[in-house]
Amino acid sequence: MLKILFVSTVHPSKKNGANSYVTTLINHMKEETKIELFWIVCEENKINKNELERIYDIREFLSANDILDKINPDMVLAINNKFDPIQCAISLASKFKKIPLVHFKVIEKNEEIVSPHIEIQQISKCFQKLISVNNSKKNKTFNHILFIMYKHNFLNNTRNKIGINLFKNIQLFFNDVTSYFQQKQRLYKIADLQLVNNLSWYNLFINLGFDKEKLALTGSPYWDPIFKKIEKYNLNNNYNHEKIKVLIITSPIVEHGYCTYNERDILFKKIFKELNDDSIEFALKIHPSSEKRVSYEKLLKKNNLKNLIFQDKKLWDIIENYDIILTYGYGYPQIECAIGGIRTILLKTKWEFPELDIVKSAKKAGYFLTSKDFNKIKPMIKELINKKIEINNEIIKERENLCFKFDG
Repeated sequence: MLKILFVSTVHPSKKNGANSYVTTLINHMKEETKIELFWIVCEENKINKNELERIYDIREFLSANDILDKINPDMVLAINNKFDPIQCAISLASKFKKIPLVHFKVIEKNEEIVSPHIEIQQISKCFQKLISVNNSKKNKTFNHILFIMYKHNFLNNTRNKIGINLFKNIQLFFNDVTSYFQQKQRLYKIADLQLVNNLSWYNLFINLGFDKEKLALTGSPYWDPIFKKIEKYNLNNNYNHEKIKVLIITSPIVEHGYCTYNERDILFKKIFKELNDDSIEFALKIHPSSEKRVSYEKLLKKNNLKNLIFQDKKLWDIIENYDIILTYGYGYPQIECAIGGIRTILLKTKWEFPELDIVKSAKKAGYFLTSKDFNKIKPMIKELINKKIEINNEIIKERENLCFKFDG
């Protein structure tokens, strides 16, 4: 029995990118050998321990060394991110204890450079909330700050246990804090094996000085279940609904520090205004782990709406019930729609986001429309609803570039 340890930012029941990646990877590995997967959950709110399901809360441990002593894994699977104190701690402790360490990255972009603007904005917003809001919200913000402090203390305890002296530990702590205000590379080179999602990432790792012998160009397990859904998806359904059904896929722009809830709500008020039409019916698909459902319930109520909200469901579990995707921001929803040939409207907002090549190719193919003008939402819906969709060679090529081998 192979014992594998993974530290997750959310409970395994929440299918964020990293959890989906790991779950699919482990399921594939189980075809070859018996595996026992242990989850250490690092959520802001404490979870209940479940030893039968091998799930533990991070607060049960004072350091990463304590986790490894308790679980005694044969291998540690970790996200390669220097700036996450818990991922950093578990990686350092694994190397110290000579436990094989495997790193992976989930995000599908060609570089990983910190945006100091966003990091600083997140920190400042926390302290602004602490000063300005009522007691209930103030307590939540205070708990958020305490959890950040807990994670850094966890890393400091780990460094102490692997033999880093007090002076050096203090120096490293200040380096951790100041790194939020600088553009620094997030990637570690210490893993025994680095899983690589595609050729672009492989070339990036090589340019950063990674050892070729420790790189495994595997593609990303995240895409395997999606590939199977796309294979069955009918690109050109006969749309015979009484109303055009639009699915709004949200983005955690508040949680990632781009804006306030009030600014987000103003954005949605504009969207709701354009979709207020007898020929249109819409629902919301919010982020499975980062966003709060209650905030959207309040938003809908404020606008006298009773539309559906999906959170636990994945896009590919509900897409066949909808004709058009309307989205904004940046992340997997845009990538998945571009890869799958889904009729999509991407709204350009005042917050700037990068645009991947696969999205650019989908725009050329005609099934991905973008606009800064919200008044064009309805004309774009009418344009897309009657458009015949084809996955051309350029899209196929970009699938391969992004996913390495898009073949399940």
